[in-house]
Amino acid sequence: MNNEPLGLIDDLIGQADGPGRTQHYASLTIDPFPDPSAWDPQRQPDPDPEAQTGVYQTVPQVLGRLLRSWIGQCRFDPGLLAPKPAGSIHRFMLKPSRKSSRPGIGGPSPGKVKAAELATGGLGGFLGFVDKSFRDHDYQLGRRNCQRFLMKQFVRRHNDPLFAGWKPGPNQQDLYVNDPKEPGDPNARYLPILPLLNASLRAEIPVHSWPSMSMEKWRRVRKRIAKRLAKAGQRLMVEEFGSFKGAVGWGAVATFARPVKRATDRIDEALTDREQLP
Repeated sequence: MNNEPLGLIDDLIGQADGPGRTQHYASLTIDPFPDPSAWDPQRQPDPDPEAQTGVYQTVPQVLGRLLRSWIGQCRFDPGLLAPKPAGSIHRFMLKPSRKSSRPGIGGPSPGKVKAAELATGGLGGFLGFVDKSFRDHDYQLGRRNCQRFLMKQFVRRHNDPLFAGWKPGPNQQDLYVNDPKEPGDPNARYLPILPLLNASLRAEIPVHSWPSMSMEKWRRVRKRIAKRLAKAGQRLMVEEFGSFKGAVGWGAVATFARPVKRATDRIDEALTDREQLP
C-alpha cells in the first residue's frame, strides 16, 4: 500500500501543467517525522567483537532494529527528497519546525536528540500518551507551522496570473514576502496563495518552551503504566489458559514482570534522552 503516491501525483500535475503552461496545480505533503533516527552513517564497526559495547548482537535485537528500519522506510517516499524540476514549484511539504528568533524557548540539546521538534515524538510518536503538556506543545507548534507555511512558503510571485485582479490593500502590505536570495530585485516578491487577510490571523504564534514533567509526576505515571501493562498481561493469560488461579496466576505475574519493567525503563530512557525529565 502506498500512502503517499507522489510519483502518480507528479505525473498528473505534469500532464495538467505541461511546459509553457500556467501552473494551476500543486501537491502538499504533511509529514510529522516523529522520531529522528539515532543511526550514525559514519560509524565504523569495531574489529574486536569483544569491545563492541551497546551493539545489537542477539537475533531478537537485530530483528527489532530491522523492523524499525522497515517502518522508517515506509513512512516517506524517497521522491520527497528528489530535486524538483527547474522552474517547478508545484510540490510543497509541511513538517514540524521549532525555529524561532525568540531566545530562551528551550529544547533538547543537539547532542542529545538530533533535530527533535515534537515533544510527543519519542518512541515513534507514542510519548504523547505520557503527559498532556507534550500534546499541548505539539498542537501549538502545529498551529505556528501552518501559519508560517501559509504566509512564507505557500506563495507565488506577486505578478503571477493567479493574482490578476487582486492586490493587497494598504493595511495588508505585510502579505508580501521578499526573496532573501534576491533582496534587491523589486520583482522578487511573493504573495500567499491562501492569504490570511485578517491581521489577527497574521500575528505570529510563538514557539512554546520545551515541555518536561517532574520526577514525582513521572513516578506516579510510571506506576499506572506498569499496573495497566501487568493487568493486560494477566487478562491475556486468563484468555489463553482459563481461570486466573494458582500456578497460572503466579506464572502470569512472573512472565510479565520483566517485560513490564523493560517497557517502563524504555519510556524513562526516552524522556531522559529528550530532556523531558529534570
